Amino acid sequence: MTPVSTQVTLESVQGQVAELEARLQREIARHRSIEEQLQASEEKYRRLVESLSEVIYAGDEQGMLTYISPAVETLTEYRPDELVGRRWRSSSILTTGTACSGS
Repeated sequence: MTPVSTQVTLESVQGQVAELEARLQREIARHRSIEEQLQASEEKYRRLVESLSEVIYAGDEQGMLTYISPAVETLTEYRPDELVGRRWRSSSILTTGTACSGS
């Protein structure tokens, strides 16, 4: 087998590093853009949900309320922060015929 000579120059290594840095910067910029778009979308839908007159709520696998819209306060004496973290299935506010949508 004939030995293969590989020659690495400082310039070639610097060029590879510069290319990797440029790719990394492009990827960081892309991620930032996606994050900004996601935040804008979340804000849009948060404003939409919070402006509805219907009560919208979400719960986790354990049946705990993780979100309830501000409309709950106009229909009951409870503020959303008083209900989040409580079990939604045992909360009479959500089971006594109040018009609610759940997810």
